[in-house]
Amino acid sequence: SFSSPLLDINFSKNSIKRSILMQLNQAELMDLSGPSGTQLAKEIGVSPQVLSYHVRSLIDWEMVERKRSGLKVSLSITELGIEALTGIGIGVEH
Repeated sequence: SFSSPLLDINFSKNSIKRSILMQLNQAELMDLSGPSGTQLAKEIGVSPQVLSYHVRSLIDWEMVERKRSGLKVSLSITELGIEALTGIGIGVEH
């Protein structure tokens, strides 16, 4: 069975974690390289510290991953993050 901290996350409409996943998902859909933390913080309208706190949780839950290319580190959404965002696949056996 599928069990995950997803189910404990409150993805309310204005949840910062939800906003992070939505922004990363959008970048993915538009085939952009993932935004940096600084860019993401600006887009969502939170401080880099607040963003960093939420991104760490999302990385722990394997919904977001850091990708390094040269000196730049970008963030990208994982399959699990997309499932969390869309609600597809949660509680479904694969």
